[in-house]
Amino acid sequence: MIWEALAAEPDRHLSVAEVTERVRARVPHVTPSTVYRTLDVLVEAGLALRTDLGGDRVFYEPAREHPHHHLVCERCGAVRHVHDDVLGDLRGRIDARTGYALAPREITLFGTCPDCRGAE
Repeated sequence: MIWEALAAEPDRHLSVAEVTERVRARVPHVTPSTVYRTLDVLVEAGLALRTDLGGDRVFYEPAREHPHHHLVCERCGAVRHVHDDVLGDLRGRIDARTGYALAPREITLFGTCPDCRGAE
């Protein structure tokens, strides 16, 4: 049921509280600790991704064949996916300039979304 909660909304980032709420609709006695442990198992198995967006904002989503990165609005908290094609050869440029070879993991960038920028 925990996997089903994630898979039902594959483009959303769900918190443990949101997953727990969805599972409790079917199994009212499920505890957040059970959800945490199960999500950890799904992450270790490569089926789910854990994304730490800072400030106690940890989200889970199904793993995808195409890795993606996250843009996070510092004002409203909106999260948007961005793929490697948008970042271009960022990994290669970092390697060339610093000698660091970035791990094949997601990158989280913080800024201001168009809605919040338009409200200025």
